[in-house]
Amino acid sequence: MTNIAEWLRDSALNDFLEPQAWWLIPVIQIIHILSIAVVLSSMLMLNARLLRASLVNQTVPQLTRRFLPWVWIALAVLLVSGATLIMMEPVRTLGKALFWAKMAAVLVAALMTLGLQRRVESHPEAWAVRGPDPALAGFAALNIGLWLFIIVAGRWIAYV
Repeated sequence: MTNIAEWLRDSALNDFLEPQAWWLIPVIQIIHILSIAVVLSSMLMLNARLLRASLVNQTVPQLTRRFLPWVWIALAVLLVSGATLIMMEPVRTLGKALFWAKMAAVLVAALMTLGLQRRVESHPEAWAVRGPDPALAGFAALNIGLWLFIIVAGRWIAYV
């Protein structure tokens, strides 16, 4: 991984971005953090409904249609902003196990969310009347835990 990070550091794209780093890194970090807020708040709302802790007057299909488009858009922005941040400081990021743990958690959380969305879209009528379900509660708790781990890991990457 060190060789890839060094190759990225020595690339023409990094040479182009580096002189702008003094203002570009904070701007991209702000965009990245705001996108994280969109993902986390949307997922908290949806998972709170799965836990039957909030928004019980709305169905799961209503909430997936309302919140998941925001999640997917924000994840796309996170992908671009995160890749740009990595490109600007590849050696600092790519060599850290915590970064890869965070990326694995993002992949798992995104796949869980996609799986939920597909299940809800394939049988919306069943989800519209679905009552308390221990499996859903476990899914929601794990999903919330993953997103919280992603945020904490993202902050700690700079310090480990």
